[in-house]
Amino acid sequence: MVFVLPGTMGSELALSNDRIWLSYLDLARGKLARLGRDAREVRVLGPVSDYYGDLIVYLSRTHRVEPFAYDWRLSVLAAGDRLAEQVGQLLPWC
Repeated sequence: MVFVLPGTMGSELALSNDRIWLSYLDLARGKLARLGRDAREVRVLGPVSDYYGDLIVYLSRTHRVEPFAYDWRLSVLAAGDRLAEQVGQLLPWC
């Protein structure tokens, strides 16, 4: 099993059904401001496929891949707690 953890700003974020990060067109239109720390209903969609997609496909040939996307606007400590919880849930599977 491999956990793929994207770096800072490496997870796609959406507001409602509108993917803002990393949508180049939405960024050019100034929508990044909508993702302020106080923004509600922000959803994490997954690792940015332009950067992590090929890696995930490659690793999935020989491993079970668990992408771990997180809301990089928020505390890394909270993301670490979520990761620890996910690893704890999946360890019995290994």
